[in-house]
Amino acid sequence: MAASFNAPTPLDPSLPLQGYVLAVTQGEFCIPFRLQEPLYRVGRGHECTIRVSHPEVSRVQAILLSDQAGRFQLLDGDGRNRLSTNGTYVNCTRITQHWLYPGDVILLGSGDIVAYFLYLSGEEDHTVVLERLMERRNTTDLPSRTLPSPES
Repeated sequence: MAASFNAPTPLDPSLPLQGYVLAVTQGEFCIPFRLQEPLYRVGRGHECTIRVSHPEVSRVQAILLSDQAGRFQLLDGDGRNRLSTNGTYVNCTRITQHWLYPGDVILLGSGDIVAYFLYLSGEEDHTVVLERLMERRNTTDLPSRTLPSPES
């Protein structure tokens, strides 16, 4: 089933992109989200900053928090003791909380929605980086919860 996405910060492909990005994919679609705020809610609910409308994704699938040092932590569920129904996975391991590192692969729900946590230096063309990521994603058989790293 196709998902729809709402981006909190639209990306201008003509400008260099620097910093942390969450590239959310399904099939041939990739929507990059620039991560600049201290808190993001990810899910299909209207209160979510990163909305992913898909039946396998919970109303609030996960919370993405940044600390004062700029590192990001991913929490499964709503952050208030309610975990997501189908789980949140980082690098094929179900998590309740996880500090993210560039190259981490995140599965939302059953694995149809895959997100890549990336750091872009601003020196590379981010559209080329995302195209390469999608080439890898689309040319690799992706059984549920067994995914390639974008760095491989």
